[in-house]
Amino acid sequence: TQSHTEMPPAEGKSSSLAAGAWSRSVGVVEKDKSYVREDPPTPTPFLVCLPLFPFLVYFGQYMAETTGAAWWAYITLIVAYVVPPVLDMLGGKDNANFPLTREKELNPFPFHFVLHACAVISSFLVFYGAYYATVLHPNMGTGRFIGLVLSTGLCTGGLGITYAHELIHKDGWAGRVGTWMLCLVLYGHFTIEHVEGHHKNVA
Repeated sequence: TQSHTEMPPAEGKSSSLAAGAWSRSVGVVEKDKSYVREDPPTPTPFLVCLPLFPFLVYFGQYMAETTGAAWWAYITLIVAYVVPPVLDMLGGKDNANFPLTREKELNPFPFHFVLHACAVISSFLVFYGAYYATVLHPNMGTGRFIGLVLSTGLCTGGLGITYAHELIHKDGWAGRVGTWMLCLVLYGHFTIEHVEGHHKNVA
């Protein structure tokens, strides 16, 4: 919900480090009114994608088992790497952002809900995925197994890391949830490297 044209209120671990770089970009961007969005952002795309891809993981497994066609196990990857790029090209480039001065008009709950719900879904995918492959379907074919691993990795590593990145910039419980999500994909060190390294030394 943050505007790219205005400095967000100081909060979290690296706000003071990011403030300088952010404020330097304000003068350039705000001169172009095409960067200002009048309509408030909606959480709908996030609320759709969050359950969609995990659903596709096991829909693909179900179809692979019932039809005998192992390629169904890769449906999550097919959808992720085909549909969004096509929609992106059709939609065109959009640099507009909702002004931070109108941020109070937004309801932050659905945006916060998506971030924390992703932590629950990521945990489910990792642990249930291991149970599914070793206990429920120990004799699944190699093609199905690889599809399950890659699809789970896409959800927890692709989507999960993106959502976790937002959380690790917060202090307290939210930051720990973000670190947990990163640890699920063996990337827990990113919490320290990104906040204390990247934002301190790069931008």
